[in-house]
Amino acid sequence: GDAASGAAIVPPTKRARGVKGLPAATAAPPGEVEASAQLGGHSDVISSLCWSTAALLYSASWDGSVREWDASVGVQVATLCSSGKAVLSLDVSLGSATVATGHS
Repeated sequence: GDAASGAAIVPPTKRARGVKGLPAATAAPPGEVEASAQLGGHSDVISSLCWSTAALLYSASWDGSVREWDASVGVQVATLCSSGKAVLSLDVSLGSATVATGHS
């Protein structure tokens, strides 16, 4: 199959308020939730995702790259590194000042 990978952005589900004495409605099962955007660009498995703000998402992949996304519009902003080694983990400091990665 195709080795390319992408991340889907799924909007949060909204819970209905319960009526006094009755339980609140539960969220829809995952199979019934539609992605609001599809982020493509990595050529291998995405190993880690990290939100730094409500709109800024970082993705790490076995293809050795870390990508920055403006998730509000579904556009890649930057490729931060491309080491050639699989990126296994990712974390971003508050304010996106520092991106830490763990490699194979």
